[in-house]
Amino acid sequence: TSSLENSLATNENTVQAASASASVAFSSGTQDVSNDEVSVDISNLQNVQDGNVDVLVVNQNGGADGQTEEIVGSSSDLTAGDGQAVTLGQNTGNLNDQDTLRVEVHEINDPTLDDSPLDTDTATAERPATASIGSVDTITDGDSEVSVNNVDFSNAGGSVYVDAEDGSGNSLTDGATEVTSSGDGATLTLSQAASESDTVNVVVYETSSLENELASDSNTVQASA
Repeated sequence: TSSLENSLATNENTVQAASASASVAFSSGTQDVSNDEVSVDISNLQNVQDGNVDVLVVNQNGGADGQTEEIVGSSSDLTAGDGQAVTLGQNTGNLNDQDTLRVEVHEINDPTLDDSPLDTDTATAERPATASIGSVDTITDGDSEVSVNNVDFSNAGGSVYVDAEDGSGNSLTDGATEVTSSGDGATLTLSQAASESDTVNVVVYETSSLENELASDSNTVQASA
């Protein structure tokens, strides 16, 4: 007789966990960052741990050289939804108008730039110029100069331009005065001496071509003492 040997083959099947996925997008292609936040839409969360995700906002033009990627904001434990605000609180001093922002969605907690995101999107940062005038010294009949105090501003161009105008918007100087440091004052030289009861409007503009008025202060020329 012969013996028949039967071999039993064992199939071992390893159950693989379904891969996580999520989608992220900026709510619009331009993001106003003047209030230190951006808006993002999160959707299609699939198989993510704890049912939520973390988000990073990266400035692709960060650093003093404008070429170093920097995290400028983050938010944790987000779920699906549109128009979710992400606060910007890191490295915002290097975040300028027209910089490129990237939003990343991550499954892991506290992600860094070294971690691989589930999805990304980009948008253009907008930081509209702003300015305010602290005060204008009293202008009296016969004055040839106007003293403007504490011109505070934020402008990607690095400076603002201050001019004196009459009530119709005509310049009363031979050219606007540039202010290069926020908080500095400006002395405006009038083309003609001020006359009692005239209107002198001090106006701050974004550009040297006097485009985009940012602030103004209306003054009436007083009688000389």
